[in-house]
Amino acid sequence: MELFNIKFIPPLPGIYFVGGSVRDNLAGRPCKDIDIAVNGDPGLVSARIAAAANAHTPVRIGREGKSILRVVSDLYIFDVVKQNGASIEEDLAQRDFTVNAMAIEAESGRLIDPLGGHSDINSGIIRHVSKNAFKDDPIRMLRAFRIGAELGFSISKKTLEAISIHADSIYQSAGERIGEEWIRFLSIPGSFKYLVQMETCGLLDKIFPELIALKQCSQNRYHRYDVFIHSLATYRWMEKILEKETPRLFKPLSNVSQITDPVLIKHAALLHDIGKPASKQTDANGNVHFYGHEKKGAKLAEKISDRLRFSNQDKAYIDFLIANHLKPLSLFSAHCRTLLTRRISTRFFIRHEPWIPDLLAISTADMSSKGCKKKAGKYLTFIRELSRNRRDYYLPEKAKERLITGHDLISYFSLTPSPLFKKILEHVDMERLSGRIGTKDEAIREVSVFLKRRIDH
Repeated sequence: MELFNIKFIPPLPGIYFVGGSVRDNLAGRPCKDIDIAVNGDPGLVSARIAAAANAHTPVRIGREGKSILRVVSDLYIFDVVKQNGASIEEDLAQRDFTVNAMAIEAESGRLIDPLGGHSDINSGIIRHVSKNAFKDDPIRMLRAFRIGAELGFSISKKTLEAISIHADSIYQSAGERIGEEWIRFLSIPGSFKYLVQMETCGLLDKIFPELIALKQCSQNRYHRYDVFIHSLATYRWMEKILEKETPRLFKPLSNVSQITDPVLIKHAALLHDIGKPASKQTDANGNVHFYGHEKKGAKLAEKISDRLRFSNQDKAYIDFLIANHLKPLSLFSAHCRTLLTRRISTRFFIRHEPWIPDLLAISTADMSSKGCKKKAGKYLTFIRELSRNRRDYYLPEKAKERLITGHDLISYFSLTPSPLFKKILEHVDMERLSGRIGTKDEAIREVSVFLKRRIDH
């Protein structure tokens, strides 16, 4: 228990290391967040820790009756709470999983493990503490999969059965708590296995009821699977793309390191086709179409983001990916018909910066999940080439100074600043990046043509 030989903790009776910090210590994992339960006054203990660690004054976090005192030092974050119950054993019996229901007494270093948590760590099992564990706090159901994915542990059969029974109660938890726990789950590489388990026991549908309509929603000849199976597969491929072990697959694709948010892009991958059931149409020849499903999907995703209390910035990112996930496929279709020009690809780059690497990644995951390896291979080759064009031509050209500025528009055309300025400058940028113009004189002539066209229309 070397981790807990911390000089900042007073070796007094009634002070216990608890929770995830004990679990991680026993599992041989590094831990900087140290949870402490006190059979006494948490204020006095936290103040002594702060003084010994030369840290800031303890800060109270949380609502009255369920607050903690946080001490932040250079090496650790200590969360100090009052012991919940008459004894530490009673406190542990009210926790979520056996692997989190252990304590180490600060005074003696003795392990207190009344529920067999250490054995479950050695066996690699997540097991809920009591029949009331999920009733007392439904967010624990989602946490089971997150902790399982973090540790690579199996979730016990009885725990999965209990989650199935209590899944309906997940929305007794506040939306922001669900959102926070979901984001923590998404942040774990290789979480797909646990996502499938989450779906099997019914919890995924309760968190995202919008996914239910995707099941048994058959698709057209371009897809081998129904919309739901395809969506799960897209999530799985998105994880593959993000894995560091597979640079051979994705390295040429603008660099995975350029992806803005490797966590939220997995969320968008799972939800990218949620607009399909509401958009499904069958024409006179029996062909299935999903016209506009990406826009409807973005609207549904926006509601989900609101429900989970995501920030406006995160919401905009998710909406963008879902609303535009078909755009690279449109370029591929033009390429296959030898209709893709530099102007078309340049327009795509201009309109979808700065999230082009993200868009190419989710589009690649989408195509790879349709069940046609041959077409997916051709698509990946195309995406790599498109990405190289962006890296080697578009970005260097974009970094150069503009041919004209707003001052030129005032000087040469007597225009006054207005939203029209932006349209003109973007148009000139498009012509330059497409290779049609390359000098200031050519840019001025292009503006003249642009303004004349507007007058004529």
